[in-house]
Amino acid sequence: MHDCWFWALLLVVLLGACRTQRAGTNLQSQARHHQHGSANEYMSQTAFEALVKRFDDPKRDQWQQPDRVIESLGPLQGLTVADVGAGTGYFSLRLAPLAGRVVALDIDPRFTDLIARRADSLGLTNLETRITPADRLALQDAEADLIFLVNVYHHIENRGHYFRTARAGLKPGGRLVIVDFKKGELPHGPPDRFKLSPEQVAEELAAAGWQPLAVDTSRLPYQYIVAAQ
Repeated sequence: MHDCWFWALLLVVLLGACRTQRAGTNLQSQARHHQHGSANEYMSQTAFEALVKRFDDPKRDQWQQPDRVIESLGPLQGLTVADVGAGTGYFSLRLAPLAGRVVALDIDPRFTDLIARRADSLGLTNLETRITPADRLALQDAEADLIFLVNVYHHIENRGHYFRTARAGLKPGGRLVIVDFKKGELPHGPPDRFKLSPEQVAEELAAAGWQPLAVDTSRLPYQYIVAAQ
């Protein structure tokens, strides 16, 4: 009888140790992608429903000026556009009628599911959703003509590695276009401590092997546009 109790107790201890180890591993994994004080940690504290409401706020059109952003991309007919960090599909759903194909990528499956439902309701058969890891871009080799990031660049924590490997997903002659917030205490965008200047973005891209093509700081009131190849 005592032996039975001994083995039962040992099993409980071992199971508890396994659970503790798994929990520690999960926390370490989350910490790698949500460093203390990072923009990702800041956003992760916001409920999903609140993020959807923020991204879909009708007033966003006034300051985001999506038509001017899309106009800056040039003709998109027949091109494959990778919308990275697509969120609720704010840009993906606008780009699909203009492009040959749109791949909407996000790390959160709740967002990709939401975009897929919205694309179906609009009859957008050329819009594909895809979950992407936080540390690399889930594109096939030479898949996209344009890699497009809006309000996302400052969330990427290991940008050197991320954008060095992202080049593989771009077709020869393709472009990378980044739209992000100007520095300063502005009425829209993240806290200033998370923002990066367009000069820093261009320097980081050059260090990752990209050739900066243009920096536009005048088209949008609160954001800049950096294009690279």
